[in-house]
Amino acid sequence: MKPKLVSMSEEIVRWSFEISVNQSDHWFVAFTNPTAGPWKRITAPDSEGNRGEIHRFEIDETRPDLVLVNDKMQQVLIIEAKTSFNDLQKPAQLTKTSQLFEILTMKLRNMSNNKFWGSRAKYEYSLGLLWSSGVESKSQILETCQDYLRNVNGLTKDIICIQGYVENELLKSKVYKAISGEILKLPN
Repeated sequence: MKPKLVSMSEEIVRWSFEISVNQSDHWFVAFTNPTAGPWKRITAPDSEGNRGEIHRFEIDETRPDLVLVNDKMQQVLIIEAKTSFNDLQKPAQLTKTSQLFEILTMKLRNMSNNKFWGSRAKYEYSLGLLWSSGVESKSQILETCQDYLRNVNGLTKDIICIQGYVENELLKSKVYKAISGEILKLPN
């Protein structure tokens, strides 16, 4: 059955995906940027399970929508969410998201001495794009993701695409690597 395309706001798409991540055994949300949410800080557990602050965003600092961590796979996923793929294609958004990914990746890679981050500084970092499915074609997605890859100066090998959709009145997500096309079982 083909997924039903409905318009979902950025907040709903982010929230829906975040809930599925919270049900995962291997992924955890280190940061979320909900509208009117708690003050903006990245947190993670140390080796004993005590959660602590990694980074606190300044009030005017650009923030991602989600930062996810998988200790088993040694991966950090920095995600930008938008209501539509078209919003992610805009040149100003492409520049802003690419710069944010570069800056935040470098900050997190330099935190190997942080009690709560430690070896995660050496993990693989990936840029994720999250949106509500629409009429975008595979070629549009591939072309845009190649633009993002060019902008992030080799900090990641592929762009993780997360398309939110509704199927049988349930919010779901299709997750895959844009360049290789590999389907990911994220967040499981």
